[in-house]
Amino acid sequence: MKDNNKEYTIETGTKSDAAGKLYGIGVGPGNPKLLTLQALEVIGSCDLIVLPAKSAEECIAYQIVEQVFPEISRMPLLCMPFPMTRDKQALESAHGKIYGEIRKQLLQGKTVGMLTIGDPSIYSTYLYIHKRAAADGLTAQMISGIPS
Repeated sequence: MKDNNKEYTIETGTKSDAAGKLYGIGVGPGNPKLLTLQALEVIGSCDLIVLPAKSAEECIAYQIVEQVFPEISRMPLLCMPFPMTRDKQALESAHGKIYGEIRKQLLQGKTVGMLTIGDPSIYSTYLYIHKRAAADGLTAQMISGIPS
């Protein structure tokens, strides 16, 4: 793990050599003017954008980005809703399924960005995926956003 301006990179295992890279991209608290230049750059470099919602229309993080980066509407999207429940088994099952879909893309060598409101290291749905990718020896990096 490397600390460089709150940018965290985990590179372990041999799978990282052939696999793609996962980014958890914080889009800030809601004002599109608070989206960082780094976040925009990384979003533009991704082969696939993961949205933690049923659709782009329902994803607040996507709506924030779209206001300043309309090109996102032409990018491949993977909508993966995260359940809001206290049922630990349901959460574990859902997180495993979501990670499984993202892992398939990473193992194909794709660069995958998952959007999240605020900062991905603070109470974020992305953390569940980041931990699994790191445990699998895949490369995962958090792109900080301004927390609310």
